[in-house]
Amino acid sequence: MLDSSIARPIRPLGLAAWKSLAVVLIGAGAALGCQDDATRPVAVINVSDSADQILFGVSTLLAPEGVRRNRLEADTAFVYNATGIYQLRVLRLTFFDPNGVETSVLTAQSGVYRIHTGQMEARGDVVVRTTDGKVLRTSILQYDRTRDQLYTDEPFTYETARETIEGNGFQADPRFTNIVTDSPRGGQRGESPGTMALPGQDP
Repeated sequence: MLDSSIARPIRPLGLAAWKSLAVVLIGAGAALGCQDDATRPVAVINVSDSADQILFGVSTLLAPEGVRRNRLEADTAFVYNATGIYQLRVLRLTFFDPNGVETSVLTAQSGVYRIHTGQMEARGDVVVRTTDGKVLRTSILQYDRTRDQLYTDEPFTYETARETIEGNGFQADPRFTNIVTDSPRGGQRGESPGTMALPGQDP
């Protein structure tokens, strides 16, 4: 099933660029070969050095066993076929619950996605927003699709309507229903410092 999102346009290439690069418009899944992802890049540029391909306006539906789990979007993806790695620029990862309902969205300046393991590392202005208003901010965030867990050892800020908490390590599911933190600081607004009520973690 094709992703219905609209990809961003590409700046037209000059004549010299067209002579040196092969640009091929493709349909869903062609860039990823035989895997469970539906992919819709605007264009693919085959290059002879470094990355095997450069994709623009990528939108990939990650649906292992036919269950929609994530949608990965990026302005640019550098593809390395031998290692199964995508290097991403300006990325957006949308999370869905087992019923296919959106729960949260991760955005970042860059990232690395490993096709074979389903793991991703997001870097630079990483923000995760849930549909019910919770917000996580950090500089580096890992996502393990097998365990459906987000985690970081970097300083973070976690905000809800009632509290703001900072710490040096964070682990949770994408819905933030169970959270584990390291050295948390802060608390509920209007109460004494250190009063916290993180889901799944005793104050």
